[in-house]
Amino acid sequence: MGGYCQGGYNEKLPIYYTTSNGINVQQSALTEVSVTIIPIEGLVDVEFPGRWSGSPADEPFINCGSKPWEGIDVVMPGNAANMQPGDTVMFSWRGYSDRDGTMLIPGTEFTFDPITVTSDHVAQGIEFKVPYADLVEPVTNGSGLFTYELSKDSGQRGSHSTRVRISRKTGSTFCSASSRTTCISGEDSGLETGDAQ
Repeated sequence: MGGYCQGGYNEKLPIYYTTSNGINVQQSALTEVSVTIIPIEGLVDVEFPGRWSGSPADEPFINCGSKPWEGIDVVMPGNAANMQPGDTVMFSWRGYSDRDGTMLIPGTEFTFDPITVTSDHVAQGIEFKVPYADLVEPVTNGSGLFTYELSKDSGQRGSHSTRVRISRKTGSTFCSASSRTTCISGEDSGLETGDAQ
């Protein structure tokens, strides 16, 4: 007896079965069955190598010392348990004017081109940079949400998001590529200082 189902990531799929006596093959009528593809579990937070070293492990923080005008570096850790060569990863970003991610900044929503997973990615992770212009620059004192979605040819997929606090405040102004202000201590603008060069 053989079986066949057609379709993809749907709630219901038509299936049938065949029987054979070695000479003739008979096919059953199509029957719709409900199909649920279990989402990928065990996905972890991305890492921000340029984060302020004094920020809590579960609350990464980008400030002027992170040089956000050079973009925000992100590392999606390798995950041999869930990732395989040939899988697809899609990154997306959203910027918010508040730390909790309730006030989206228009124009900061962006989904990047898909990346095909290689064996190096599985072992070492995927390095990525969120561009400063348009995506990071509008976030002066708020947060960013970095999301990745892992998809497999089977239709199975899973996604995970990591929030990062962002502050470009330094005194009464904001650090940028033109000022190259450096934050030397503390987490907020009141403890940031530096000299324009």
